[in-house]
Amino acid sequence: MNMPSNRFYEKVFTNGLLLTPEEEKIIFTQIRKNTLVVDDYITRLDLIVNKEGHHKHEQFVNRIRERLEVLMEENDTFRKVYWRHVQLFELSYPEFSLF
Repeated sequence: MNMPSNRFYEKVFTNGLLLTPEEEKIIFTQIRKNTLVVDDYITRLDLIVNKEGHHKHEQFVNRIRERLEVLMEENDTFRKVYWRHVQLFELSYPEFSLF
């Protein structure tokens, strides 16, 4: 499969509907970072609550839960934005389908 030319990218990304390659990279990077932080928080919560039995740290656990909710909502938003980008890209240029 031939890769699209620079002119192709200029046409696709200047219409404002699709993400630029830089925006796509930023979203991917942020999703990965958020996922790592979420995994770390879950591991900490499991350690504190289940393995060490520190049920007295309710305030700390609630803070981590709040942060987890924000990170997961942010990741959901990033994924929706990226999914919209993929759908629009495939509708506009089926010859360069990602799937």
